[in-house]
Amino acid sequence: DKSIAGLLHELDAHSSMLNKEKFKDMQTETKGEFGGLGIVIGKRDGALTIISPIDDTPAYKAGVKSGDIILKIDDQATINMTLQDAVDLMRGKKGTPIDITIVRKGENKPITIHIIRDI
Repeated sequence: DKSIAGLLHELDAHSSMLNKEKFKDMQTETKGEFGGLGIVIGKRDGALTIISPIDDTPAYKAGVKSGDIILKIDDQATINMTLQDAVDLMRGKKGTPIDITIVRKGENKPITIHIIRDI
C-alpha cells in the first residue's frame, strides 16, 4: 500500500489510494446514509470527553454538555477506546437510538442519555 501511495503522490499531489475501510467510510459519508449525534469529542487526560455539543442537534437537545466524560457507548466501555472507534460506534443509521453513559462534574453518579441519531 505504501509503495502505491508513493507512486500516486509522485503522479499527482492531490491523489491518494483508499484502502477498503477508508473507501467504505467515504461511501457512507458521501451518500449521507448515516446519522450522528452532533458532538465534538476528544481525549482529555486519556478519557473520551465531549468538547462541545453542536447547537440544535440530537446531543444538544438531549442535554449533553461540554466536559461530559463518556464512560460507555451503548453497553461498550470507552476505556482504551480510540477516537475513531468511538465515532464509528456513535455513527449509525439516521433515526436509530443510542445510549451514552457519561460522568458529569457535580453529579454523584453516571448519567445515561438516550439519543436518536439524526444529522
